[in-house]
Amino acid sequence: MIQHVAPSTGKKIGLGVVFLWFFIGGIAHFAATDIEMRIVPPWVPWPREVVLLTGVFELLGAVGVLWRHPGAPPGGG
Repeated sequence: MIQHVAPSTGKKIGLGVVFLWFFIGGIAHFAATDIEMRIVPPWVPWPREVVLLTGVFELLGAVGVLWRHPGAPPGGG
């Protein structure tokens, strides 16, 4: 049986900061696409599409930070 332990206040604050970092960064990929494109190396094909796609992944990462993890598998240590 997996026991769920409530995260500490510090962990909640840390997760909140990481969530905001990824969320704001992900939104920036859509709100300021031209600015974000400035850091794409010239050898990357389709820079606008790459910026938008990485924005989607960054937003998914923000959601993933908030996802409740069940913990270690039984017997997995």
